[in-house]
Amino acid sequence: MSNTLGWAPALRAEGRVPEPFGDVPMAVIHEADVGAAVAAVLVAGGGGLRRRS
Repeated sequence: MSNTLGWAPALRAEGRVPEPFGDVPMAVIHEADVGAAVAAVLVAGGGGLRRRS
């Protein structure tokens, strides 16, 4: 998530990141990591993925 910089004011003021659903686990994944994973699959031949026509 590249919007984590927006968390800075809350972290400074309250020492925590406010979330609307605090009891729900959430993975923080940067879009560059997703892109790298997709690129690796594509370079490896698609890993059994099928193309939509």
